[in-house]
Amino acid sequence: MKITVIRLDENLEEKKEEYDLNELEVDKEGIEPPTGMAAMADDCMVKTLVSLDLPDGVDCSIRRGCRVRMRRHRLFAQVCYPPDTEQALTDALRSCFETGVRAAIAAVGLSVVITPGALSAAVPVALSAFEVAFIACMGDKMSEAIKFNIAYENHRV
Repeated sequence: MKITVIRLDENLEEKKEEYDLNELEVDKEGIEPPTGMAAMADDCMVKTLVSLDLPDGVDCSIRRGCRVRMRRHRLFAQVCYPPDTEQALTDALRSCFETGVRAAIAAVGLSVVITPGALSAAVPVALSAFEVAFIACMGDKMSEAIKFNIAYENHRV
């Protein structure tokens, strides 16, 4: 895919340039992803279900030339627990987290065409499947101190 950019040079003359997306440098300056639930607890497990990096505009300047701005769209599962959790419970959490992630992936059907809109729309379905599988797996080991979520985020990368 080519991007055509018309910009003014140092002499204020129009300059037409064509860039292939593969040739452009990606602008990653000063972009930080959102923090999510990780800020609420010391120990968290996060698993990305699907992530897309798509072009999000072109930034051109006389000094740097043109760069493609990219945006990451991500559907992910996260479970957080207190740092003083016993090892046996931590092992159960890891196992049940994987079970919940598999259920979420099956419910969303990630083998179909993925778009950013489809990712954000998949959150309720994925969360419901994850929650049922995770809680069933944890059984009586589940407590209020354990927080989990399926979320969609998008940010510049």
